[in-house]
Amino acid sequence: MGSVVYCIHYKDGCKWSDELRKLKAHLNTCKHDAVPCGNKCGAMIPRVLMEDHLKYTCAQRRARCDFCAKEFTGHTLEKHMGTCGYEPLYCENKCGMKVQRRHLGQHKLGECAKRLVACRYCNKEFVFDTLGAHHTKCGRFPVACPHRCETAVLPREDLEVHLKDHCTTHLLSCTFKDAGCRFKASIFLNGNGTGEGSHISIYIKILPGEYDALLRWPFSHSVSFTMFDQTVIAEKACNIVESFIPDPTWKNFQRPSREPDSLGFGFPRFVSHEMVKKRHFVKDDTMFIRVKVDPSKIVAV
Repeated sequence: MGSVVYCIHYKDGCKWSDELRKLKAHLNTCKHDAVPCGNKCGAMIPRVLMEDHLKYTCAQRRARCDFCAKEFTGHTLEKHMGTCGYEPLYCENKCGMKVQRRHLGQHKLGECAKRLVACRYCNKEFVFDTLGAHHTKCGRFPVACPHRCETAVLPREDLEVHLKDHCTTHLLSCTFKDAGCRFKASIFLNGNGTGEGSHISIYIKILPGEYDALLRWPFSHSVSFTMFDQTVIAEKACNIVESFIPDPTWKNFQRPSREPDSLGFGFPRFVSHEMVKKRHFVKDDTMFIRVKVDPSKIVAV
């Protein structure tokens, strides 16, 4: 009987042992013995690892990219993995978005919430998602005149000077405002709405006050506007009067709010420019208009 030997791959886990003359035949089937790769990549791989080698590590294996689904050899796949246009990557601007590599440049330039953009009004740069907040303070941001004058829009930083020196719409507070009167009249010399360019427009607005909770609403007193004819002969004066009785269902006569855009109620075609020229309503560059709220004429509500 021949001597008993162990497989040369005993330390790798092979448990075979038998006569020495049978060792060569065993190595032809031993799963731990290295054999050439079937793809002819040049590597010697133990049979037990061949399946994984052919599937994952062989340079000549056929494999598909997980992102674009194209087929490559193992060697070319490794190079492709860092350049695949379909691979999703996190945006470098840290906006939190994952974008395919092929679209990343477009995203960073035109879609990313964290991209830098210039304010179209002041040309300073801001992170895109903060631009809206900047616009609420930007000095060059266009705003409308709160008096709705003929100046359509102007930069925010110019508004104060405009209201002080250039606005063609005049807001007239009641002389008795310190005594508690809460009305404000607006006059558009060049007209507003249907009277723009052809008439003087006039409105009255009820302003909010500290005692509104104690007052009765809706507002129910009649209101009249009078433009005085300043002719030299008083008997020939022809004043123009327009008045209205509040409709209790209208929003303008409910308890007042602090909405800055509200004009109140009045007459967009109060007096035509043609009529102003015909009579003596303007004298020494001065015009007299009376706004009267008559508490003796109350609408039942």
